[in-house]
Amino acid sequence: MKVDTKSPTVAVRGRSYRVCCANCGKDLERNPDKYLEKDGTPKNAKGK
Repeated sequence: MKVDTKSPTVAVRGRSYRVCCANCGKDLERNPDKYLEKDGTPKNAKGK
């Protein structure tokens, strides 16, 4: 799903992340290592 400025925001490890829906935000909070690189960059970030 697409993420934009109106998407929900979740705070993880002191940073805010926009997510496509509340359920994805819960997943990110429960298991941040699955979705974030060690530097906090989302693993699905474009331009990697």
